[in-house]
Amino acid sequence: MIRKMLVIAAAVAMPISAIAAVTTAGVAGAAAKPAPQTGAFPITGAVTFAAPGLSAAGSITSKTVEDSSSSITPSGFGGTKAIKSKIPSNTTPCWSTLPVYNKTSPVGGTLASGAASACDVGGASAAGDPTIVVTDVKTAIKDQYSYDSAASFAGSGTTAIVAALNAKPIKLSNNGNSSVLTVTDANSVLPGGACGAGVVGFQINGTTTFTGASNVTITICLTDDTGPSTTDNFFTDLLGTTATIATATIGGLSQVEYSA
Repeated sequence: MIRKMLVIAAAVAMPISAIAAVTTAGVAGAAAKPAPQTGAFPITGAVTFAAPGLSAAGSITSKTVEDSSSSITPSGFGGTKAIKSKIPSNTTPCWSTLPVYNKTSPVGGTLASGAASACDVGGASAAGDPTIVVTDVKTAIKDQYSYDSAASFAGSGTTAIVAALNAKPIKLSNNGNSSVLTVTDANSVLPGGACGAGVVGFQINGTTTFTGASNVTITICLTDDTGPSTTDNFFTDLLGTTATIATATIGGLSQVEYSA
């Protein structure tokens, strides 16, 4: 009984700060996570272009925005949860002067500079052409924007990626820790670059809140593809004139790399 009273008295006499330190140290130790790692890990996945797909001629639409999507699966200390994102891209006006609809004598319009070839529906830009077709003019007026031409992919693809990922940031995992990615810039990868010979893609640079591994570079290499008249080689089909690329594989040297 005397011993028990002495223990109670000692506990009462112990400073509150000491008791708190013992308690919080035990809890913190149990909940501690491994530190974020630097280095790189491979990623795989796919990009799905807005229907019907990416082509030399492009496609036309009545919308001012068309959406592509991507899904990336990390590995190693990046975890295994798929990272999905939607990439809205502004469409491009086809016409500087629209064709004029008339049941008996439609009038052709004037294509905008650099307009995708899909814009000129049935020769709807041929002003004064007696063979111009009324239905083609109606289509050109209705669907007066273009998207997903090979030229637009090369010219504005990185801009769309940065805008999309900053508007709706993705969450990254590093050794059990998570952080939102803040994108700083994106650049095209040309053949012979970070993706290797004969492969193109993108590099996305940004920052995270991972202590000691706050900087990140995501390399997306587009290797294979699917779609009408494709050859299972994204770069070959991008340069060609007959393929419509519905999806592209993220593979090869694709990776996420963290640095301090």
